[in-house]
Amino acid sequence: MKTGPRASVMSTASDTVSLTIPRAQEYLPLFNMLLGGIATRRVLSLEALDDLQLAVDNVILEDRGTTGDLSLAVTLLEEALEIVISPLSDPDLHSTLIEGSVSTEAADRCLDVCLLLSPLVDRYVVHDLDSGTFALELRKLLR
Repeated sequence: MKTGPRASVMSTASDTVSLTIPRAQEYLPLFNMLLGGIATRRVLSLEALDDLQLAVDNVILEDRGTTGDLSLAVTLLEEALEIVISPLSDPDLHSTLIEGSVSTEAADRCLDVCLLLSPLVDRYVVHDLDSGTFALELRKLLR
């Protein structure tokens, strides 16, 4: 059964908005719409918004061969935006993010996403999940 996008809003000390979509090319622009809406609310510069959209798009494109749904959660903090992309499962992407560079075994299959992320976001953290998947947390400081 094919399902469409699902959105949820959670409110705590910070605000979190999440969107889950089928992992298909035609749904990916919805993540950019979500980021655009958040950027408008936080008066984020167009340059900062472009940085976040480019970071998210490239991480998703590097998660090759993965099927199923994909989630993006954006948390509004006082000093930053925190974005979590999950579940990701490409082992080359995982090892590249953990090691900080592409291993020679993955050189023909994986972009140096770490080199790409470093000027776009202020920090990224890999969180291992169950069943061989992982989440990537991106943080962009609000300046």
